[in-house]
Amino acid sequence: MLKSLQRYLLGTLRVSISGSGCERFLNLAHSEKFKIYDICRDDDGCVSFGIYRKNFRHLRPLVRKSHVRIHITKRLGLPQRTRNYRRRYGLMLGIIIIAASLYVSSLFVWNVRVSGCESISEQEVLTVLSENGFTVGGLKRKFNIREIENNFLKHNDKISWISINIKGTTAFVEVREKSEKPELIDASEPCSIYAARDGVIASVSDYMGYSLVKPGDTVTAGDLIVSGDYTDKYGTQYKLHSYAKVMAYTTHTKTVTVPLKASEHVRTGNVKNKYSLKFIRFSVPLYFSEKILYNNYDVTKSEKFLKLTDSFVLPISLCKTTYTEVENYEYTKSKETALYDAYEQLRDFEYNLVGIRVLGREYEEQVNEDSVTVKVMLNCYEDIGISRKID
Repeated sequence: MLKSLQRYLLGTLRVSISGSGCERFLNLAHSEKFKIYDICRDDDGCVSFGIYRKNFRHLRPLVRKSHVRIHITKRLGLPQRTRNYRRRYGLMLGIIIIAASLYVSSLFVWNVRVSGCESISEQEVLTVLSENGFTVGGLKRKFNIREIENNFLKHNDKISWISINIKGTTAFVEVREKSEKPELIDASEPCSIYAARDGVIASVSDYMGYSLVKPGDTVTAGDLIVSGDYTDKYGTQYKLHSYAKVMAYTTHTKTVTVPLKASEHVRTGNVKNKYSLKFIRFSVPLYFSEKILYNNYDVTKSEKFLKLTDSFVLPISLCKTTYTEVENYEYTKSKETALYDAYEQLRDFEYNLVGIRVLGREYEEQVNEDSVTVKVMLNCYEDIGISRKID
């Protein structure tokens, strides 16, 4: 394969020799170590072979010694192709313009790819980058990447780390979101513990502070259960950082109503596509201004950039807008199906109760003419203590 590529780039000739001295010519060529290949003889006694363009003129002494006639039958390779187009000035000018356009295009950023987003959207990241001067179509050498990254972290408290790498005309932006952590109070700051919700106290393990409740007491949300503000019998006041584990029996309730009549969008199969060609910020429609005849339809948009490689994206893209006709399909659920949907939602509710142990469940069902209602009461066991600073 490498030899074929070399022959194409340097250019080769297909040469034919005739006469009684063909064998002598080949022997001389072999002794002089000429690089000839694909030697063959036809029915007329002529011998043909391939040779590099640059070596052809060195064959003249061998032709005179062997008394053969030589002529070129075919010219191959890149030099011959360029020679064929040497007088096509328009084509050469077009190649020069395209090459210059590609070079100028490589100096800009035409595409931004964002990765690492979970709770925030990619559009939100792009908006903050744009506010800090990093936009599509910007000149690469004018971007101060370190400064843009630092400003991004200052103006967005949801991101803990960001990295911008520019390859070709594409900027690869990788972000890392901050993990949600509960608000913690410094151990040096005094605080008390309050009830987060209604319940019956099961146990109190007070490692620091003074408990105001005992097992069996009923508390409501907001009641003080462990105090860090204490005054002894001598009138001396102490303010402590309370730390305790307050376990209580609680009740979580959830009511779900599922209507028997429902509707959903069903695609009819009728689709209308409209295309447009976009160059930087200018868009040229490739369709006539015709109306969409569908009464109800969904709209989806896609954009495909013209690119030479995965990272070398050109500022030219083909935009596609798809209109899909839909119809509203109304149907009536059976009561069994509606009850199943309601219980599924209640199971999801119970699954999201993190750190809470469910001891029992009580359900109440109510079936109406147009809906089904299910209420669940979960008997739970959980830590209801929540710390608050002492003013």
